Amino acid sequence: IEPMLKAVLNNTLNQIANIKGKAEILDRNEGKKIGESLAMSLATTLTSTMGVDEWILQFPALQEIDREHLWFRPFIVTIGFQLVRDVGW
Repeated sequence: IEPMLKAVLNNTLNQIANIKGKAEILDRNEGKKIGESLAMSLATTLTSTMGVDEWILQFPALQEIDREHLWFRPFIVTIGFQLVRDVGW
């Protein structure tokens, strides 16, 4: 989860990755690519909440994390709000 969160905080526009694995089998690079995909989801939706919802729906690993950890979605929405507010792209 660390590489994913670091990539989320970098907030650079990248293509949305095509990673379908479960959370427990992802490697660090796949986690990073999932994190990098958040910026595009935020850039192409009307609100940060919608962007996070879209992002989570694109990746089975995130859906799994979202189901297992109640803090995850509100945490990412809060980060997403800040990223959109401070956007450099």
